[in-house]
Amino acid sequence: MNNSEHFNFFRKTMIESLEQMNMENFHIYKRLLTKQLQICENMVDIQNFQSKHQISLVSDTSKDLDVLPEVIEQTKNIETSPQKYRFERKLRGGYIQEIDGYVPEGVVRNLEIQHGDYLYAVEVEPGYHQKKRFEYSIAEKGLGIEPSDRIQYNYCPVEMESGRLVVKKNLDSGEDIRLGEVAYTVILNEDDIHSLNIKENDIVDIAFPIDKPEANRILWRHNTENYDSWVPPLKSGHYKKAKQQGTTEIINKCNLDFDSKTILVVGLEARKSVFEKEIDARGGTMIWASGNEELSRLEAMVKKSDLAVIIISHVSHRGSIETVKYCKNHGIPFTPVKSRGVESLITAINESIQETTHIA
Repeated sequence: MNNSEHFNFFRKTMIESLEQMNMENFHIYKRLLTKQLQICENMVDIQNFQSKHQISLVSDTSKDLDVLPEVIEQTKNIETSPQKYRFERKLRGGYIQEIDGYVPEGVVRNLEIQHGDYLYAVEVEPGYHQKKRFEYSIAEKGLGIEPSDRIQYNYCPVEMESGRLVVKKNLDSGEDIRLGEVAYTVILNEDDIHSLNIKENDIVDIAFPIDKPEANRILWRHNTENYDSWVPPLKSGHYKKAKQQGTTEIINKCNLDFDSKTILVVGLEARKSVFEKEIDARGGTMIWASGNEELSRLEAMVKKSDLAVIIISHVSHRGSIETVKYCKNHGIPFTPVKSRGVESLITAINESIQETTHIA
C-alpha cells in the first residue's frame, strides 16, 4: 500500500464516519474525524517533503501497511467512547467548563446531580437565543461534597415584610436562616421573583454565597399542595387566642395508634428527625434508609420492618425499585408517598396499618 492508497483508505474511513454521525454522537465523531484529518495532513506533508528533497524510500513496508485497517478500527473504537465532563455547582444550576455548557436547575434536580459528578453531554438544537444546549446524563458520581462558598436552604416559606418578599426559615428543620450565629431575614432577588412568579406563602429553595445573602438566587418554587405541613402565618391576634386555649387539641391529635410497629421510611433524609419524632409520638419505631445502601443492607432493613413508606419524590429510581422488590419478597406492606409532608406520611402509615389489620 503506497502513500496514495494509504490516503484513500483514510478518506473512505472518514466518509463512513460521516454516514454514521448523528446529533447524538456528533461530538464523538467530531473528535474521530479531527484525528483522521490530522493523519491525512501529515501524510500530505511527508509526501511533499519527500518530493521536494527527492527522497525515495526503497524498503518494502507493504507488510506493515497492510495491518493498518485493523489498527485504525481499534483506534476508532477507542475514540468513539463517550467523553465525560466534570460538573461544577453554581448558585443556580451548574456549569461544564470544557464545553461551555450550562446545566439548568431542573436538570440538576431531576438527575440528582451534585458538585463534582461527571456527566455525559450530547449537543442538541440551540434554543431561541442560539446558545449551545446539551442533553445530560450521569457518567460517574463524585464525592458528593458541595462547594464550601455556597449555602443552600430548602423549603423556605415566603413571607411579606414591609412590602417585600422575604424568607426567614426552612421547613426541613424548622430552624431560622442564620448568618453566622444570628437569625437573618433574606430579601428575595427581585428578578427571580418576577421570572418565577413568586408570591407570599409560596415555598422556595434559595442559595447564596457564604456571608453574602443579598446575592441570593431563588432555585426552585415548590408546589404547596404537596407540602401539607406548611400553614401560612396568621395575624398575631390568632396566636394570642390559641395560647389561651392551651395544648389540649394538640395532644388529642397525637394518637398512639402505631401499635409498636417498626416503620421503614425510605428517602428524604432532611426530614428524618421530624418523621422520627412524629412516629415515636404515636407509639411506633422508625428506621430510615436512603435507598442507596448496599442491597444486602437495604434488604435487611426491609425484613426488620413491619411496613415501609417510600417518599418517591426524594429517593432514587433504583432505591424505589429495590425497596418494592424486597417488600414483595418478604411480605412487607409498603406505601409510596408523593408528598414530603408529615401529615401525608402519618396518613399513609395509618392506612397501611388498618389494611394489614383488616386482612389479618
